[in-house]
Amino acid sequence: MEQAEGGMVLEVKLRDVCTDDIHMIERWYVEIDGRNYLSRFRPKDSYFYGWYIIEADGIGVGTVWLEKEHLQDNTAALGIMIGNKDIFGKGVGERAIRSAIGKCRQILGFNSVILNVRESNSRAKKCYEKCGFKLEGIYDKFNEKGEGFKVLRMILEL
Repeated sequence: MEQAEGGMVLEVKLRDVCTDDIHMIERWYVEIDGRNYLSRFRPKDSYFYGWYIIEADGIGVGTVWLEKEHLQDNTAALGIMIGNKDIFGKGVGERAIRSAIGKCRQILGFNSVILNVRESNSRAKKCYEKCGFKLEGIYDKFNEKGEGFKVLRMILEL
């Protein structure tokens, strides 16, 4: 279990996403101003994926998924969103990522995990580094207003 602020321990578990969760996930995206951190908050429908709700002490606080465009691919892409700001910085994301990789690797079969993270998102970068992700490259991306920002591509070899 992860030690939380004030000495409390948070129990982190994953459960499968169901249709009833979609509105909650969309609300989290708005509440954390997700458009400034994420390109999307769910796996692509055309991909093979495992998609979960992250629960901390039994309460839904975010979502995590791993996806592959083709089932035979050896690399999966990771997506995660912590939708409750009170949980930021408490190790929930790290534990959820490790758990999701373990679950999805059994289902999807892969040897590495990739992700993209905005260079300015230092909290997320720190989490990914704790999980063992390494920088693979940097590229420029532009939002709908034409504003540019740097994106880091990170990889975890399993």
